[in-house]
Amino acid sequence: TPSSKSKKASLSSSIGADFSTLPLKKDHISRPCWTCPDGCIYLEAFHELYTSAYDFLVAIAEPVARPEQIHEYKLTPYSLYAAVATNI
Repeated sequence: TPSSKSKKASLSSSIGADFSTLPLKKDHISRPCWTCPDGCIYLEAFHELYTSAYDFLVAIAEPVARPEQIHEYKLTPYSLYAAVATNI
C-alpha cells in the first residue's frame, strides 16, 4: 500500500543507507576501511594498518564520529579540494 511504502521510505532515510547487499572483496578481512558509495568511510581502529589508514584519511576526508572501535569519515568536495591543494 502507498502508506506502508512511505513509512518504509521515511524509516530507511532516518536510519541511513543500507549497503549490506553489496559484494565484499575476497581479501576484505585484511583491509581496515569500509568505503560506501555515498562517500562515507569507516575505519577499524583496532586494525594493524590503522595508523597508515588514519594518516591518509585525515588528509582526504572529514571526521564525522570517532568512537573507540570504528571511526567514520566523509568525503566532501571541500576535503578533496584540500587534499589536492596539499598534493595528496
